[in-house]
Amino acid sequence: MPADPPVGVDAEVGAGELVDGPDDAILSPDPDADEAPDESATSHAPQAAAAPSVAAGGAIAGRVTLDDDPELGVSAVTVSARQVGGAGYGETTTEHDGHYRLEGLPGGDYILLFESDGDYAFEFWGDTADEQSAVLVTVTEGASQEGVDAQLAWASFIDGTAFRYGDGLPVRSVWAAVYTLDDVLVDAVQTDDTGHYRIGGLPAGSYIVYFESDEDTFVPQFWQDAFEREDATAIELGVGETANADVWLQPNQSISGTVTRSSDGAPVNGFVWASGDSGFSTSVDIDDGGSYTLFLPPGTYTLQFVSRDQTALGEYWRDARDGAEATPIAVDEGAHLEGIDAVLEATALITGTIEAESRASYATFVEAYDGATLVAMAYADDRGRYTLHVPAGTYIVRASAVMREGHVEVPVQYFDHVATAEEATPITVAEGEIRAGVDFALTATVTPTEPSLPPIDTPGDAGAQPTTGALASTGSEPPLPAVAVAAIMLIAGALLATRGRRRELTL
Repeated sequence: MPADPPVGVDAEVGAGELVDGPDDAILSPDPDADEAPDESATSHAPQAAAAPSVAAGGAIAGRVTLDDDPELGVSAVTVSARQVGGAGYGETTTEHDGHYRLEGLPGGDYILLFESDGDYAFEFWGDTADEQSAVLVTVTEGASQEGVDAQLAWASFIDGTAFRYGDGLPVRSVWAAVYTLDDVLVDAVQTDDTGHYRIGGLPAGSYIVYFESDEDTFVPQFWQDAFEREDATAIELGVGETANADVWLQPNQSISGTVTRSSDGAPVNGFVWASGDSGFSTSVDIDDGGSYTLFLPPGTYTLQFVSRDQTALGEYWRDARDGAEATPIAVDEGAHLEGIDAVLEATALITGTIEAESRASYATFVEAYDGATLVAMAYADDRGRYTLHVPAGTYIVRASAVMREGHVEVPVQYFDHVATAEEATPITVAEGEIRAGVDFALTATVTPTEPSLPPIDTPGDAGAQPTTGALASTGSEPPLPAVAVAAIMLIAGALLATRGRRRELTL
């Protein structure tokens, strides 16, 4: 769900004003703002005889009745027409017998919305609650489209009260937002002085409710007691039904600090990810000044600092390279922990090219090892160029290939153009240094059958069988262990990069 609360929203979103739930906003700040609807909606004018021409513009007219009693007209229903791809707009209310008429509309296609104060479910013309499925009404200058009728069903409701966890006191000014299961915002209201909220005018269906406070004073959550979208409990509503959805909000705690690069003190372009022992996790971007603030419930957390552009090495709090060595941070109720800073080591770069035959049959990549430990890997581009981001240190670098098709054997090659790790020339880089010209030339051999796999030996222990990721000395080992490690690294990086501030809709 959205990362930022709907600050500045002065009025409730009208029922039926469907707004896509983006990753960074809970609702449209201005419910009346002109927003071009989906041009893909079906255009189909109602099949009715045209009335006498009107003096200026075109007109739309019809009658609104009850779905379960088509003869009974419904009064005081708001009918609005919004032009597709234009500025045309008209609004009126139905008369005592359900009739309405909109005049002075510029020619074009319109989306019609029928909504009441809450007694009847909203709908778009075409008998749908989905704006994208609305049937368009075509208006012609000087003519009137008659018979644009609608039958409304009795509305369903969701209501409840927001309480403060711990003492049960009601909480005012908390946003309660109702979304469809497709993560489209239907309506949002704030709780009153008694903590109560009520959202009406809902068509029968399934909904998700999301709660968030304006000032981040409470932990955002979904109904029922869920901090992640996938854990939310859907509310099923039948025609005319009311569902209760009370919420117990946890007072917000926070962790804040700065994240900078060691070489020049510049802010790191990245994010901070907190993973709690209770299963709750959240993340937030590092701002342009290098600062961050995480809001989260009480618990014990592991913090990870990640650089998106790889100009700095990621680490865990405190100065740890992996989660197993991280220092947990205990966050008590009401605590606001400041000064949880991180200074990330600037990466060194190893660059070069990989010349290869029959490149269409395999992809090439390089790995940097510190002893038998894989430190970094990178695939070469379609021109054979690669860049490795590594900590300062001394490395054995080798090039390998991933088979794409056929029976192709590409022996591993170590720098500088040798077959074993023992013969390799070590590469030493300082923090922030760029070491260029670490080049390779791989030769592929096509074999009629699957090649047998030779034993894998580690440097300095000829005959030992290493674990996955260990550095080979034979020069002919298949690169499967490295590929597995690379895949895990890429998947983990993708998961980290997709997480937003609270991440809320996976959407």
